[in-house]
Amino acid sequence: MTDAELLDEAHRIICELDALEGDCDMEPEEDNDGDAEASAQPLTLAPNRAHTKRHGRKRPYSEAEITRLPCIICGAPAFTTWQICADGNLHRPICAEHDVELNAMVLRWAQDPAAETKIAQYRADMEAKTNARD
Repeated sequence: MTDAELLDEAHRIICELDALEGDCDMEPEEDNDGDAEASAQPLTLAPNRAHTKRHGRKRPYSEAEITRLPCIICGAPAFTTWQICADGNLHRPICAEHDVELNAMVLRWAQDPAAETKIAQYRADMEAKTNARD
């Protein structure tokens, strides 16, 4: 099985489990009429991974589940999740690289005087964690 097929199979299993618990993690896709369809919305930022689904749910993913999910930004294997208040506080899987970029963006937005130092340290910590997980 290819990586893409493994991700699709993992996604199918997770969705089935979530459906049993009433915690569906797929966002409906709107058609031209504005009606929601049952299929999931593909990511436009991951053209090389058109099969990628936009994951997110209220219940946190386990570490095993996270590693089987694609990053919602680029489709790479996820490393952690992020929650956004305006997005319903859904746990969204993201890769280590995008986690670092989100942290950097927030530190800069908050005008942290030590932002660059903190970002460099966090990047190094995440690289070490990523290497340890592999």
